[in-house]
Order: sequence, then C-alpha cells, then structure tokens
Amino acid sequence: MSRLVPGAIVASIAAALVAVTGVFGSSHREAPGILKDPTADNTDVYAFTAPDAPGSVTFVANWIPLEEPAGGPYFGKLDPDARYYVKIDNTGDGYEDVAYRWQFKNKFRNPNSFLYAAPTVDSVNDPDLNFVQTYDLYKETYNKKRQLTGTRKIASNVPVAPDNVGPKTIPNYDKVAAGAIAPVRGGGKTFVGPRDDAFFVDLGAIFDGINIDKPGRPMIGTGNQGGGKDDVSGYNVHSFVLQVPEREVTVDGRQVSDMKSKNAVVGVWSTTERRRVSVLAHGARQGSGKGNWVQVSRLGNPLINEVIIPIGQKDKFNATSPSDDLKNFGKFALNPEPARLLNALFPQLGGVKETNRTDIVQALLTGVPGLTQIGNNPPPADTLKHIKQTGAVVLSSATTVAEARKLEAEGADGIIAQGLEAGGHRGTFTEGDGAGLIGTMALVPQVVDAVRVPVIAAGGIADGRGIAAAFALGASGVQIGTAFLGCPEAVVPAIHRDALRRAADEDTRLTRAFTGRPARALRNRLIDEMEDSDVLEFPAQASLMRPLFQVDSDAARTAFLPLWAGQAAPLVRDLPAAKFVDALVAEAQRHFPIR
Repeated sequence: MSRLVPGAIVASIAAALVAVTGVFGSSHREAPGILKDPTADNTDVYAFTAPDAPGSVTFVANWIPLEEPAGGPYFGKLDPDARYYVKIDNTGDGYEDVAYRWQFKNKFRNPNSFLYAAPTVDSVNDPDLNFVQTYDLYKETYNKKRQLTGTRKIASNVPVAPDNVGPKTIPNYDKVAAGAIAPVRGGGKTFVGPRDDAFFVDLGAIFDGINIDKPGRPMIGTGNQGGGKDDVSGYNVHSFVLQVPEREVTVDGRQVSDMKSKNAVVGVWSTTERRRVSVLAHGARQGSGKGNWVQVSRLGNPLINEVIIPIGQKDKFNATSPSDDLKNFGKFALNPEPARLLNALFPQLGGVKETNRTDIVQALLTGVPGLTQIGNNPPPADTLKHIKQTGAVVLSSATTVAEARKLEAEGADGIIAQGLEAGGHRGTFTEGDGAGLIGTMALVPQVVDAVRVPVIAAGGIADGRGIAAAFALGASGVQIGTAFLGCPEAVVPAIHRDALRRAADEDTRLTRAFTGRPARALRNRLIDEMEDSDVLEFPAQASLMRPLFQVDSDAARTAFLPLWAGQAAPLVRDLPAAKFVDALVAEAQRHFPIR
C-alpha cells in the first residue's frame, strides 16, 4: 500500500506484515513452482514518493533472485516469452485498476562470437555490445467489472542496462547504465537493468530453525542488537523502476493534494505471466504462444508467501489475485506459524500471540482506517466471520464469563477457559491485573453454563485427575501446557527444566515484571525484587528487561529469565510426549470413564 503524499517518502510496501489492503507477498525462491523458473520470479516491490519528484509515485519491482554479477558469459536475462507487471488497485477491491506491462526482445549483433560485449562499451547503444535487450512498456486500464478497457504503449524499444561485465569492457559503467533511463508518454521515466539487491535478509538464519540467537549475544532472540548477516549482499536482481505522475494511478485521475485526500492510497503488487502452452518451432529461438496468459508469480509484501503460507499453498498464492487472499489464505494470517515457532524457541521474548491475530488480518486485508484503508467501503472488518468461511476453526481464551460471552458473540467456535493457575501470559482482554483471577475449576462450569460452544479447560491440569475433573464440570476438552515441559521434545533451556523438577506448590507467581502483561512464572530474583515496583506497559517493559535476558551464566539466567510455569509445575514428569499422552488418557479413564 502506498500513500501518495506530496513531498514525503513513503515506502510501506517494503516491510513484512505492514498494513496493506488486499495485498500479501512473497520473496526469493519461495515456492516449488517458481523455483524452477527464476526469470519469472519477482523478489521485492517498493512504492514511494521520491524527494526529487514530489508529484510522482515511484515503483521499484525486482525480478530474478540471487543473480551472480560475474555469472557470464550470458548473465541473468529477462524472458521475452514472459509478461512482467506492476499492478495498482485504487478502489480497494483487490483487483488491478491500472497495470504497467513490460515485454522484452533479445538480439545478438554477432552470433558468431562468444563475448557478451567487446571492449570498450561507452554507451547503452554502443555497437560493441553484442547482446542487446530492449522492451516496450504498456499501460493497461480496467473498469469496475474487471474488464480491460484500454492499452496504451507509453515507451518503445527502450534498452535494458547491460550487465557490468568489468572495467576493461565497460570502463564507466554508471554512465552506461544511466543511458537506460528513458521518458514515458504522459510524464515520468522508466529504467530496467541489473542492480544490487537492496533487501537486507539473513536467509541462512531464518531457515536454520529461525537461528537468530547469535553467538556472543545468547538469549536475545532478535536482531535489534546487531549481528545480522545480509545474505543477498553482493547478488544482483533485475530492477524495474517506473516513475509516473500521481494522476496516472489515482482513482479520480487527479494529483494528490494531501495525505488525507480520498485518492491518496493505492495498493501495489507485481506479477509475472506466461502462456499456458508455448510451441517452439524447429530452429526457432523464441516460442509462439498458443494459449491464454496465466499468472505464475506474485509479490506484494516480502516474506508472506515465504514464511506465512505453507508449502502446499505457495504455488496457489502465486497463481491467484489479492482479491481472493481472504478466502484462500486468511486463516494462515489469523494463526501464523512463525508466532508458534518463536514462542517455542524464544520464550524470553515475552510471548507472541499465536491465534486470532485479527490485527494482522486487518493490516493485510481491510487496511487501517485513516492510514491505509482505501475508500469508505473496505473489505469487512468482521474478520472472524470471514475467516471462518475459509474453514478455519477459531478458539480463543477467556478468563471470565463476560469475556467468554463476548468471544462467542463475535463468532469463536470454542472457548478456552483459562484459570488463574495457568502458566505463561494470561489470556485476558479485560483491563486491570485483578481481572480474571478465577480458578479453573470455578471458571469452567460457569463458562459452560454461559455459552453454547465447546469449552476447553486450561490451567493447573497436569494429570488424569485434572482431566477427569474438567470433564465432570462440563468441559469438552483440556489444554495442557506446563506438564509437557518435562518431555524431552520440549524446546526449553536446561535451567528451565531443572527448575521445574525442583518446583513446589507455592513456587510460581503472577507478575508483570517481565513484559508488562500479567503472566505466571517460577519465582526468581527478578520477580522478588520487582514485586512492589512500578512497571511499564507492554511492550515497553519487555524491551526494558531484555538486556537482563542476555546474561551467560546459568545462575544469572535462573535469576533473571522468565521461567514460565503454571501452579501444577510439581506434577511435571520426565516422559517422552507420546508416553505421557498415553498415561494421561489411562489416568483420566480410571477417574472418568468415557463410553
């Protein structure tokens, strides 16, 4: 989403999970299908108002990931058999209203030479360039019925900047590349050519089990302390840069007067299309299309298709429109897998909300009112209702009967009745630390009587007796957390596991000391010393405490780290997870036979 604010730089497409109406995204080599087709793989999209062009919007879309700059003799090239698009939605329905399309042509001046270029090349049109690639640029417009209403060529036979072969061949590369900047009809300018990949990402750490806990800064778990590695540094992409007057893309065809104008927000994404069937004649260099054009790649926000959408759905994402994202992929934004992984790997971060992430859904699908929402009728803000239409089952935590009733009214399929005994952060959304301090066995029957959806008991349940008691009180299921921390499969520090083995019945405390949100953990020095102290609100308190989580010695870590645990911590058993589950079922059956 880009807000066309005169005189300001706005690049809101560049960040992951920013507020973008109807636009998800992807990144480098993110899906099985596009992995086999690098020339069609778009890597990043940016949209902003450049300081030297305050009345224009500048789009930067990158294709071909991880290009080796020295990868001759042919280097990375764009495909004449593909169509490359930047698309703009100015009405908020997730369909393009304006689209810019690039189509390329290739030519070898001397097919009998192996050289890409011969020394010396002094301009983009120098005859010593053997391989020449040019393109035509088209502007397409669509009506409210999503029908193509106009196609206009706005630039013809524009040269692509050549690859930087080296100083002997191209002594002044910047001058040569600058020659690839060309004007477009209607105002503005265009450039296509190889550029250093500007996206900073530690790819190796992300896909090594989110290995962001770097040596020398243990237990930090985030990159804001430095130490990140730019794994795409030194690699190129092919950048498509287009700068056009704001009126060319706004809903009313007018310039933007200020950031509050009704035409000030547009949605931006890029796509690649190929023919469904392409026939290559004998001896031909280029295929002749014999089928409809189909979309094979798509990108809005980086990393969405890479880390939010599961592998089995990635190719579908690349083939579909943002208008269908809520139906197709909304449930993955509502319950993002990275949140579960971060909580398992880095509990010291204070707990990332794992379910019912309506904040993310709003940011990605409906837009933020007054900031990124397009028009007065955005997609419905009732995200629970529409996410459920995708087949997702929504479970949400309540610590009081009032919270349970509210969640049921908003469409939750089940209520997790969380008693005060539960470890970790309280699932309350009621103001005040004293709210929701009701024990599980008192809360469950009251919630069961108050709602018609299934109720899951949580808090203080660690063996078959607790399960049987919850069922006897009307629960349809139980949620067990702390008891599983004794299993060898649990990803917890050794000091946490050892502390659980030593825990007694009065060794946990409900505290806001770690993050600013009420949470139950095993008592340690930090909890005791902060007991009567004022704390900041979340997440400011979590940021304030984070340096204490960087200590190296086990004694210091035991004193300062949040060792999350419920009041049933003394019932933790050292059993493999499968055997523990079998034991729980057998114990529960003895106390509460299920027929």
